[in-house]
Amino acid sequence: MEDYKRAFPEAELFAAPGLDRRRSDLTFDGLLGSAPDQRWAPTIDQAAFLGHWWLTEIEFFHRPSKTLILGDICYNLGSKMPLKTKLVARLLGMDGDLSVPRDLRLTMKSKAAGRRSIDRILDWEFERVIVGHGQVVEHDAKRRVREAFDWLL
Repeated sequence: MEDYKRAFPEAELFAAPGLDRRRSDLTFDGLLGSAPDQRWAPTIDQAAFLGHWWLTEIEFFHRPSKTLILGDICYNLGSKMPLKTKLVARLLGMDGDLSVPRDLRLTMKSKAAGRRSIDRILDWEFERVIVGHGQVVEHDAKRRVREAFDWLL
């Protein structure tokens, strides 16, 4: 994040809940939560993914493009990857289609809170998904997100 701040010094840096404590070396301009900042609320909604032991991640929905933006809670690595990567992905439960990493599934402290978070996300009318790791989901996005989180629903 330091590189981004240096490259774009006029940009504001926001932290997900807890990140400000883990990254005291950075100065954040604000903290994100389940309600969007008034500056982007007309076009972007957001929700916190709750219930994990240490990760509280903010997910975004860009209404004009009907795009859901997920960080580390979902991967879409696809099937074309080197053998070593494919083996590691399979061990972590991230091979093939849109998926939630096995370590995240195993370290949930409240599946009920996670379910409420995903229910809120599934209420959004998205048609595509941008993930922090992997390929953009262009087709059947809502069904694929629902299937990725069926272990919570």
